[in-house]
Amino acid sequence: MQGVDSGPVQSPEPTPARTCVGCRTRTTKVDLLRVVVDGDEFVADRQGRLTGRGAYLHPNRECFELAVRRKALFRALRVSGQTRLDRLTAMFAAQE
Repeated sequence: MQGVDSGPVQSPEPTPARTCVGCRTRTTKVDLLRVVVDGDEFVADRQGRLTGRGAYLHPNRECFELAVRRKALFRALRVSGQTRLDRLTAMFAAQE
């Protein structure tokens, strides 16, 4: 008896993965917060629609503090130390 050919096997759609610049773990893009530079300030890009280079962080204070301490945000976004962290610091402080 011959098997029935059901056609090519459909693999699930690949899920985009990114690395958190704070803890350096790789996870799905939807679990991370995208950060971009707007003028002279870091801002959170919650919808992922702002233009420019982006860096990804877990949306928790620990990863943010680790990224700041290691200067990973500055390196990932290729900006100088003059870029302000005010908005992000306030956002993560409000999570407590």
